[in-house]
Amino acid sequence: MLIAAGATHTYEVEVVIGLAEGTEGAPVITDCQAIPTEGDGLTNTAEIEHNDLTADDSVCVTPGVVSVEKTVSSGPTPNGDGTWTVVYDIVATHLGGAAADYDVTDRLHYGADIEIVDKGIVTAPDGVQINGSWTGLGAEDSDPENLVASGVTLDVGGMHTYQVEVTVQMEEATIDLVNLECAAAGSGEAGGLANSTTLTSNGIVSEDEVCPTVTVIELDKELVEGSPVENGDGTWTIEYDVTATNAGPVAGDYDLSDRLRYGAGIEVESASIVSGPEGVEPNAGWSGQGAEGAAENVIVAGQSLEIDEQHVFRVRVVASMDRDVVTPGDLECPEPGSNEPGGFANTAELTHNGEDQSDVACEEPPLIDIAKSLSGAVTPVDGEPGVYDAIYELTVTNTGAGAGVYDLDDELAPGAGVSVVGIQDVTSDAPDAVAINDAFDGVDQTRIVTDQPIAGATDDVPVVHTYMVTVRYAADLTTVDVPAGRACTTAGGEPEPGTLGNTATVDWNGLQDSAVECLVPGDPTLDKELVSATPIGNGQWEVVYDLTVANTGNEATTYDLEDELLFAPQITVDTVSVTGPEGITVNDGFDGAGDQVIATGIEIIGLDEDGYAPHVYTVTVVANVPLSFEEADVAADGTGSPACTTPAGGNFTEQGLNNAATLTNESGGTIVDTDCGYVPSTTITKTMDGDPVAGADGQWTVNYLITVVNDGAANGSYTLTDQLRYGAGIDVLDATITDAPEGVTPAQTWTGTGGTGAVENTIAADVDLAVGQTHTYRVSIDAHLDTDAADESTLECPAPGSTERGGFSNTAGLDHNDLSAEASTCAVPEWPEEVPPPLPQTGTPITQTALAAALLLLIAGGILMHHRRRTTAA
Repeated sequence: MLIAAGATHTYEVEVVIGLAEGTEGAPVITDCQAIPTEGDGLTNTAEIEHNDLTADDSVCVTPGVVSVEKTVSSGPTPNGDGTWTVVYDIVATHLGGAAADYDVTDRLHYGADIEIVDKGIVTAPDGVQINGSWTGLGAEDSDPENLVASGVTLDVGGMHTYQVEVTVQMEEATIDLVNLECAAAGSGEAGGLANSTTLTSNGIVSEDEVCPTVTVIELDKELVEGSPVENGDGTWTIEYDVTATNAGPVAGDYDLSDRLRYGAGIEVESASIVSGPEGVEPNAGWSGQGAEGAAENVIVAGQSLEIDEQHVFRVRVVASMDRDVVTPGDLECPEPGSNEPGGFANTAELTHNGEDQSDVACEEPPLIDIAKSLSGAVTPVDGEPGVYDAIYELTVTNTGAGAGVYDLDDELAPGAGVSVVGIQDVTSDAPDAVAINDAFDGVDQTRIVTDQPIAGATDDVPVVHTYMVTVRYAADLTTVDVPAGRACTTAGGEPEPGTLGNTATVDWNGLQDSAVECLVPGDPTLDKELVSATPIGNGQWEVVYDLTVANTGNEATTYDLEDELLFAPQITVDTVSVTGPEGITVNDGFDGAGDQVIATGIEIIGLDEDGYAPHVYTVTVVANVPLSFEEADVAADGTGSPACTTPAGGNFTEQGLNNAATLTNESGGTIVDTDCGYVPSTTITKTMDGDPVAGADGQWTVNYLITVVNDGAANGSYTLTDQLRYGAGIDVLDATITDAPEGVTPAQTWTGTGGTGAVENTIAADVDLAVGQTHTYRVSIDAHLDTDAADESTLECPAPGSTERGGFSNTAGLDHNDLSAEASTCAVPEWPEEVPPPLPQTGTPITQTALAAALLLLIAGGILMHHRRRTTAA
């Protein structure tokens, strides 16, 4: 290129630059040096050549470039109220040589079920206008609710800092731990407390993200395997493991307490923490016996727990039982969450970030008693003058809910003039009976059984083991002065002359209970026995008792006899009658309540006299027994129970079909014997099994569940019916019993469409239902809705207890002993949107014009019916 002398040529070069393919974020551009060199900033060198001589010159510029960095400034910080607060820093930094503008967004993509309680931009650079509508909850980075600020100018060497503060909470007990885990970096997936920031400057997008998270600490409370342990001295050792587990992705702190909530009459002898995690010092003052929130319940406070670690504390308690205080109800474990005492209940509570969770472990001990009475009459042994057989009934009863093991002894103590000939027989009705001691003789060898298991009571119905012991004894009282009254022992505990004392003792875990029967030859004896308790229809039961009076000596004696009915208050007596031995006049006014006297001054001849026979009185009661017994009507002492919760022989509680007889001998001494009958309690419930399901062309499928429960104390039986009372326009196409209890064959003729009392409504008849058993039936209905035939009953369920039709109404009926109960449930179909609903029928004729106008108003008003409603009643 030629250039004239003194001339100047000027060239202008324009360069457009961009980012190389694959570059992410803001590029790294070095600063310009004082003397520009290659690689500095955006350096440009011009060179000129003339006559093989060269000259060059360079200039350097640096563009405005902004980068972004995202960090967690603080948190997540537990606030002590179940919430956490986390603060994020967003830092925009200028890297170039000229001012630059940028836009910045911030997006929260937290794990599911992490609830954002509060959020906001709490700090921004001076002079920067932030987006007041920022929420960070937009689905895409570019969504307007994620914008923090736009068009912000950042000078050379400048830095802008924004702070975003978020407060969250979650349900620790239910959250899926996967939701607390952070997703892979750069994936954009939700998880933990993930937060991503995007900064755009001159079209260059820079991104950064952080993901802090929170943790969940779980609590578990368990009885140690084998607990409780019977120590054989009237105490139990119970051990519990209390476990705190960090199930989340970060470390956390927790407080842990443990409180014993044993039932009344259970005394804590000692309580201690016997082991804990390495490096953790539990509270040396823990006793577990403080009130709720007391310091003596605290195991640890502010204890840290690393990721995936467990802390296990073992608590050991030694407890005893006060037999004078404790009742069967005290030994029952309380309902979970009730915070009530009972049994060996123990509640652990863990607090993490102000959120409490609790877990309960509980075991129920047994409560074993013994009762003893003569069974039947003393009988002379044929061919052996002065030798007699007496049969004793020993009943071992467990009224506690826990199973137990016992030893049984029976000791005979004959006084002068009486001798034990031998044990003729011993029988037991105990399930899983252990061997009866062959050496048992009642005198030198008193043990009948050892380590006999006995199950726990179920639904307040005790478990009873009955032993019948036949004792043969000889009596020669010709030279013996028999003391007056029925005492078998002197003040010093020695046998009285002419008596045969018998003491039965049950021993369980070192606790003992005894029952004494005293046989005084010459005094009459009394035995009370429930013969039968039978439902006879009309809600009535016939109950028959035998009262047997026998002589034990060779001389005649006299007695008075009374009998008191102690039925549960819910049971009312209709009639009472009594019959006695031939030739004996009984009291015509006897009713077992206001007049309890059966007979007075009755003579019974001696055992050796011709024609001797025991006196047997039969009391027959017809009583009204309800179909069911409400739990609220049963008192803590068992009053009102359908069961007999106290052993026979000494039960004076008004419960079941209880009855107490009293004999008064001629010296004024009394004998009392009781016996008690159990009755069932039967209830019914009816529910929808899911919502009705609509099919094509007005078809519907409706499913129901019917549940029958015997929560009483005796086996029962029932007849079950089920009647469909559908609204107008709903036609039953098919009705099927799809499920029935095992062993029950439902009626093949059931359709549910019969009238009241029709055989088509019977599902099953005369079905046996054992104590504590539940029977569940499922019925399935296919129906068709004809909208042209519908009226208001189609979409309205009838009032509970009514016999009206409506919707998919269904009433189940239960019958037992001519007593009945009903349970109903109902749902209504969804009305087709394209069809006007039926109008209420007011009884006033409506003209076609008025009807059409009403329909038009309904359609125009947009209030076409579209609903589903369910009602359930029992």
